[in-house]
Amino acid sequence: AGHLPGAIHIELGALPGRVDDLPREPTVVMCGHGERAMGAASLLERAGHRQLTVLEGGPDDWAQATGRTLETGA
Repeated sequence: AGHLPGAIHIELGALPGRVDDLPREPTVVMCGHGERAMGAASLLERAGHRQLTVLEGGPDDWAQATGRTLETGA
């Protein structure tokens, strides 16, 4: 249905090869429902990323909680 504004989409399976593409700044990790995000945060932490937060739920939960709309397109 969409993604959070400013989000960078990386599939979990591609993440190990892309950890150096991500900025080293506070990061929120999320997936459609929350399960894969914990694994992604663990991979990022092992690669030296810090200040990671896992979003509980998914994009629709974020939109409902914040009252903001999801973006569509690239």
